[in-house]
Amino acid sequence: MTNPSLRKDRVRLLIFLKRKDGMTFDDWSKHWLETLGPAFASSQAAKQNIIRYEQLHVNQRGKQILLETGYKVPDFDGVAVFEAGSVENLNALYSSDEWTQQIAPNTSKAFKLEACSYSLCVFSTLHENQKPKASLGSRLQESRIQLLVQMKKKAGLSQEEFEKHWLEEYSMVTTKHEPTKEGLNKYEKLHIHQDPFPGMGFSAKLPSDWDGIAVFEAESAEKLLSVLRHEAYLSQAEPAREKFLDKENSGFLPLDVAVFMDQNV
Repeated sequence: MTNPSLRKDRVRLLIFLKRKDGMTFDDWSKHWLETLGPAFASSQAAKQNIIRYEQLHVNQRGKQILLETGYKVPDFDGVAVFEAGSVENLNALYSSDEWTQQIAPNTSKAFKLEACSYSLCVFSTLHENQKPKASLGSRLQESRIQLLVQMKKKAGLSQEEFEKHWLEEYSMVTTKHEPTKEGLNKYEKLHIHQDPFPGMGFSAKLPSDWDGIAVFEAESAEKLLSVLRHEAYLSQAEPAREKFLDKENSGFLPLDVAVFMDQNV
């Protein structure tokens, strides 16, 4: 199998967010969704530089299910996803007066910045079912949930070996197993830039230390887990994972999705 083409016309910046101490998850989620999200999406800096902006809010029921079944769920409350045409677009956004003077000061009131981290990624979409275009706005999408897997490679593997096993064995299992394909809306593979992103000095100061990120999307947490725990799928996927994935140190985040901007054509 050849490597599906990484998008040369897109980059994604994922910021893993922790709410301020003293805020309940529900209050924080509502404030981010109804106040901060619309303010950012309506800014000229965002319109000029960002192609797609998503908010991913940790699904509390999915989180509990994963914890009860022995998965590691990182201590984040959400993920901000910024998709742009280039790193230069991201730098232009974060260096703009609009960002530094209006947007960033408000975000610092809601996020515990020292506990946030980020991943700058290029990506490829290995599987996607045709679905109606998401409606935009400050509400979580119905019948849509993502599982974001923050992947750590097994000790002793090079990055090249890790990605080879991920693509040529594990991803083959996922994309060739028909019940899995039918049950998943989308499966994406994100490659992380190893160099720090200079534009992040304003907020999340630490680049993540994961080696890759997998994104699985389905209609519900129950559907997602049933698909990924299908007996026939696991009989092939588990041996493939054992070759490259440090499961104990990988993180699993179940996420509800809100889409504020989408200028894809």
